[in-house]
Amino acid sequence: MEFLKIILVSITAVLCIVAFILCYRFIKKIIKNGVNFSSLQKWYGKIGKKVKQLAMWIFLVGAIFIIVSGIVMFFVSITRVFTDDIVWILGIFFIPIYILVSIVLEFVATWLIYAFGELVDDAQIITKKLDSESFYEDNIKDSEDSEKASKVEYFCPSCDAKVAHQSERCNNCGQKLDWT
Repeated sequence: MEFLKIILVSITAVLCIVAFILCYRFIKKIIKNGVNFSSLQKWYGKIGKKVKQLAMWIFLVGAIFIIVSGIVMFFVSITRVFTDDIVWILGIFFIPIYILVSIVLEFVATWLIYAFGELVDDAQIITKKLDSESFYEDNIKDSEDSEKASKVEYFCPSCDAKVAHQSERCNNCGQKLDWT
């Protein structure tokens, strides 16, 4: 058991050192070169796609972590079988439930992140359409056509009284109107 603790502490220490070195190199590069906005544009361009990929990676890495931690908990509980029966029994029944529930919760959380990426993609598509000139020209033409159509007056074929478009009968004489 002590050996396992030493290994886990060693791995954690190495990961912390690697993270520190990566952060140090990144900050050193920014200080040396300054902030290059064109390279930032590469990072933030097509952000919806990147958010969706991030959601999938978070789920994959999290699911692997959950399964590995569940297996570790299972073996830790088995090694205590002779010292504490309650821990072993809880481990046997609790760990599979922990794994399943954790993976489902992580799936739901990353599903929401993925949906946000979809919204960003859709917003970018809409923005591109709104920025194009043909979109505005088409909408202006459609609105002019609808204004002209709304100004057209309709009359009863029997008494020549004004009637509303698509009404079934003339309000003046009661004549049934055929719009076909």
